[in-house]
Amino acid sequence: QIARHPDGRLLIAVLGEGGEGTETGRIVAVDLDAPSQRDVLVEGLDTPTGLAVAGDALWIMERTRLVTAPLTGGPVAVVRDDLPSNGRSNGSLTVTSEGRLLYDTSGRQEGTRAADASGVLWSLDPDDPGDGDQPLLTGMKHAYATTEDGRGGLLVTEIGDGTYDGQRPPDEVMVIGASGGPDPGGDGVPDGGWPRCIGDRVPVEENGGTVERCERAVPSLALFEPGATPTSVAVAPWDAEAAVVALWQTGEVVQLPIVREGGDPPVEITPVLTGLDGPQDLLADGDRLLLSVHGQGAVLAVTPG
Repeated sequence: QIARHPDGRLLIAVLGEGGEGTETGRIVAVDLDAPSQRDVLVEGLDTPTGLAVAGDALWIMERTRLVTAPLTGGPVAVVRDDLPSNGRSNGSLTVTSEGRLLYDTSGRQEGTRAADASGVLWSLDPDDPGDGDQPLLTGMKHAYATTEDGRGGLLVTEIGDGTYDGQRPPDEVMVIGASGGPDPGGDGVPDGGWPRCIGDRVPVEENGGTVERCERAVPSLALFEPGATPTSVAVAPWDAEAAVVALWQTGEVVQLPIVREGGDPPVEITPVLTGLDGPQDLLADGDRLLLSVHGQGAVLAVTPG
């Protein structure tokens, strides 16, 4: 993930030479006016896929823990440890316009259900993390990336894996909050449906899914092919009515309309960039879009036209 430091530098979370599952990750600050000037602020991280600035600290999501570090860099302090995960990562971080920090505990299945506290999109107060975490969305295999949609709602990507009734699930973008989502369930928290429902509310018989249950799940705004791997979503700087999504495995950045009219099928998807080697994270930066590309070890600037 990439983010802006308060001093204007670009922050980049780097997996490191060992890749996933090793403590070689680091956070690097780059001066975009002099890109050769790079400072390592934090090191020794295990799979740092999430990075954000909230309050007066850097927030970093590692494979199974959420940590903070000073804005100037240095050792980390553990805020949440032993988080449920799918064994690989817990995705990216988002800071809302109200200053809340959003993070995901990726889904791990136990029998026909999600393991306790897994498959959940959480919200916490970075100024008072001891106040507890609020669940915003349950029933997610991997709510890897989120962003505010500009209408009081959230766009959330869903990365699926495995097979369900012998079929691989599609990946998705969902909308929750004021601009979309179902009527809340009995606990007041929207449900993505996993592992009893996949795709656009399709029941999984082997996990006890039913049409009635899946109709209460969050509908899909957009569907992608199985394994497409949507690792980031942002509102397009050139069109406030559209979202852009990075698809890691297919090597694309695509665009789609944000608003889904009630009852319509998932929206049409339009390619913006193709032929990329692992597009990872999107960051709206004025009238342009910054894009980190893992396979190139590069950050690209994308402008309309």
